[in-house]
Amino acid sequence: MANYLPFDLNQYTNYTDYEKDYFTKLYEQLIQKKTIFEDIQRLQDNQVINYSDLPSPTQEEAKSILSKVAICHLNGGLGTSMGLHIPKAVIPVRNNQSFLDISLTQLQVIQEQYNVTIPLLLLTSPHTEKETQAILNHYKLKQIRLFSQNSFPRLQSNTFLPLQATEIFPKQQLLYPPGHGSLYMYLYYSGELDALLEQGKEYLFISNIDNLAAPLDLSILSYIVENKVPFLMEATRKTKNDLKGGSLASTKDGRPILIETGQIPKHRQEEFKNIQVFKHFNTNNIWLHLPSLKERFLANQINLPLITNTKTIAQQSIIQLETAIGSAVTCFDNSVILDVPRTRFLPVKNTSDLLLIQSNLFTLEQGLLKINPERMFPDLPLVHLGKHFHSFDDYQRRIPIIPNLLSLLSLTMIGDISFQGEACLQGNVIILPQQGKHMMIPHQATFNNQVVTGECIITDL
Repeated sequence: MANYLPFDLNQYTNYTDYEKDYFTKLYEQLIQKKTIFEDIQRLQDNQVINYSDLPSPTQEEAKSILSKVAICHLNGGLGTSMGLHIPKAVIPVRNNQSFLDISLTQLQVIQEQYNVTIPLLLLTSPHTEKETQAILNHYKLKQIRLFSQNSFPRLQSNTFLPLQATEIFPKQQLLYPPGHGSLYMYLYYSGELDALLEQGKEYLFISNIDNLAAPLDLSILSYIVENKVPFLMEATRKTKNDLKGGSLASTKDGRPILIETGQIPKHRQEEFKNIQVFKHFNTNNIWLHLPSLKERFLANQINLPLITNTKTIAQQSIIQLETAIGSAVTCFDNSVILDVPRTRFLPVKNTSDLLLIQSNLFTLEQGLLKINPERMFPDLPLVHLGKHFHSFDDYQRRIPIIPNLLSLLSLTMIGDISFQGEACLQGNVIILPQQGKHMMIPHQATFNNQVVTGECIITDL
């Protein structure tokens, strides 16, 4: 098919040739309705390495391998899922520290401990670059660099043509960041890849800025260096709450492959929900061997499959053409899937997630977020907060002091609920006020395996 677009990209902003080429290839996949997921099969156990089998390096070995590594955080998203229009990275998490503050503390601690300098790259977007730089100005860390994605036009679902600005669809909503799969393109064309190689850096650890549970791990890095691994993806076991995440599968020739929800054919969607068959999903903690990445890029072998992200904005159905960074797992020979514990995957997508990491379920020391050793249960509680808590401002107003969740198993709060002060929630707790009524949870209230309804009528579960 000819390499063309039926509209002019430059009507929105100035694009480089490589950005035009990138978007055009995605658009062609959309028109051709390409799919590569018809013949995939479950990932076999022998295709997965267990984190518990990795040895820890000595102090001397650690310092040696740390001199070869850099870190990149994906930092292009806004906190829109929590009703905010600021970068997610600057949302206060604990002790008035943001995701970015805590990530920078993690980096500072490991650099001081091993007396090394580890470059930090932050992939931003036009929505996050300015606020991110403002935080960085308060730190004296060396070799922190920003490089930014551009934005691409949202398309109408029925015509595949760009949206036009209207009163109900303002100009600022016409564009979107193209997903983290564009990292490879921006890493190469920004010159950052070559700059890292010139510094003697051979490995790059990539993670989402909101996953504070995934600091640079020396055991993983040591394994990669020792075994000359070109691409490693950290994956963890799926639960019933992970059905929308990227599933790991295998191609016919035995290569691991990542499948996002939007790429699954309709007739196989139920199959992919079976967590006994497709057991693992991508944490977006990715480790790259930089010389291998450059080699693959120059050979035009980093071609990622399209993710068609459908949304409804201003009552209009639109699509965004995106790619996932983990999809490159198929592009490298001898890629590795590493089964890591859930403790390395604690993303914050909404206020339910935020409640967990702000609570006493975790401790925060020197930038490291860890499960509180006093927690007696192996898994984190399942938390569902209703629409009254969905926005960050409402969440803070309704829960001014985070409850004690140390012994909580599950929590459901739906309705007009507020906390007056401290509270303790234990076991399985459901709070459901009468429709149209406001419920105030009194100071020092304790609920243990209880349903709280109506006028604070309490019944045992």
